[in-house]
Parts: sequence; structure tokens; C-alpha cells
Amino acid sequence: MLYKRAFKKIILSCALFTAQK
Repeated sequence: MLYKRAFKKIILSCALFTAQK
């Protein structure tokens, strides 16, 4: 469960980074 949550957090961060670029 914890791994899934961390994975989701990384995906969100990646999406934000891409949106800013």
C-alpha cells in the first residue's frame, strides 16, 4: 500500500513538472 502511495506521488510530481515546462 505504501509503495502504491509513493508511486502516485511521483506520478503527480512528474505531471506537475511537465505542466510547468
